[in-house]
This record gives sequence, C-alpha cells and structure tokens, in this order.
Amino acid sequence: MASAATLTVSPAVAARSLRRRTPWSTSVEEYVRCIDETRTPARQTKEAHGHHHHRRPGRSPDARPRAAAPPPRTGRRLRPPVTPTPANEPAPRRTGTPMSLHSSTPVLIVMGVSGSGKSTLASGLSTTLGWDFLEGDEVHPAANVAKMAAGTPLTDEDRWPWLRSIRRWIDEHQAAGTPGVVTCSSLKRSYRDVLAANGVVFVHPTGDERIIATRMAARTGHYMPASLLASQLATLEPLQPDENAIAVDVSLSPAEQLAFTLDHLAAHGVAVPLDPEGASGTASGTPAAV
Repeated sequence: MASAATLTVSPAVAARSLRRRTPWSTSVEEYVRCIDETRTPARQTKEAHGHHHHRRPGRSPDARPRAAAPPPRTGRRLRPPVTPTPANEPAPRRTGTPMSLHSSTPVLIVMGVSGSGKSTLASGLSTTLGWDFLEGDEVHPAANVAKMAAGTPLTDEDRWPWLRSIRRWIDEHQAAGTPGVVTCSSLKRSYRDVLAANGVVFVHPTGDERIIATRMAARTGHYMPASLLASQLATLEPLQPDENAIAVDVSLSPAEQLAFTLDHLAAHGVAVPLDPEGASGTASGTPAAV
C-alpha cells in the first residue's frame, strides 16, 4: 500500500471517493488517513516485512530459488531402426572364439558342395572312431528332394527346416554324451551358425573345383544333378577364422583325407585308434583352429 507522500490521486477521483466513503472528510489528506486506519494490524505487519499479496504463504523472500526447468524438447526422439527377421528364419548362433573339443561331446559336421566327398570322409570317420553317423541328405523334406531332383536350387526358406532337424540331432547326441558325425553342406555362414555349438567341428573337404566336378559327374544313384554344382559353388561362403573347423584338400585320396583329419583331431584330445583301418600314414593339409 502506498503512503500519503507517494499516493497520486486526481482531485476529481478523490472528491468522488470522499463523498461516497467519508462524507465528513473535506480533503485528500483526510481520505488517505481514513484508508490507513482501515488496514488491519496483520496486513500492516506483512507489508512492513515485504510480504505482498502475490507471494504464496509460508515462503520467505530469501528462500533458495528453485532449479531451472529443463529446456523444452526441440523434436521427437526416434528409436534406432531395427531390421526385421523373417518369422521362419532361426536366430543366428555366433561361435565367437574357436571352441575346444575338451569342453563338450564332439560332433563332426562334414560340409561342402555336392561331390566333394563328404559322405566318404564322414563314413570313414564314423567307422574309425565308432561314433554315430547321420547322412544329412536323408533328412531333407520331400519337397526339397523334389526340387533338387528337378534341377532347382534350394532357397534359404527351403533349408531352415532341414538345418533345424540336423541341429536337433546334434543337441540330442550331446545331451546324451554320444559323439557323432553328420554330413551337411553348410554352404553359408548363417547355416553354420544354426549348427554351431560347443564341441561342434566343421570338416570341409575343399580345393580344385575341377576335381569336384569330375567326381560329381561320375557319381550314380544320387538325386542331386551335376548341373547344380555351379549354384552351390556360388553360394559357398568360405570358413572364417573364428569358426571351429578343419579344411581338408580334396586332391588327397580318401585314405589320406581320413588320416589327416584323424591326426588333427588326435592333436586336440580326441581318442583315435593307433592304427585305424584305411588311415595309415600322415597326410598333408590345411587345418583350421579347433
């Protein structure tokens, strides 16, 4: 409330107010005095201490100021894009660092294109080691067999159910503590990631494509035509350093391939017969990390 010294009231307004509120007053000074007398003691005390009507009760002028409000957002926060995974595609299983055969029941997956000698090498390993054997081509769905017999390459969607069947066979054998050998082309890294597990080793007969083509052309009694070799070679993705694998040269004889693979397995703790039948001698090759 302003004092009489600072109050500015026009004479006309003061005269009207005087006549309406204090008809006995005849001056502005008397009008101001009447207003001061109407203020309650509590209000006078608040005004003396600087309290005004716009300040909330209980908050003193020297109270700590509130923290500044955060600046308003200038735009929407967007989530990073996520690449959708097809519903029928299994989640990839990365192997990370090379695995050890000592840590789990070993399972060998003899991989490669058709005609590379997968079945011959896998059968020899199974017989020599006394391990269970699964021919991967025998678990293909009938629709896949029909497509390949007609010369039509398989798609990823065709292969996922087949790969899952082989993976179940691997899991069942490892859970039972029974080592095994299985043939599976495993051409792509994504296919091998489905099959990879602790103790699983990929054995890959690989090398000169002309040798593979000659062997495939001479093969009889198999539904896979030689015309699909080119598409398989185009699909094949080489083994990577972080995959647990052994690369075997296809130019070696079947006995030499078997001997080389057994020597490499023995060097990593697998119990191998001292003189396995059909695997005498030591062959040269290019082993990968196990």
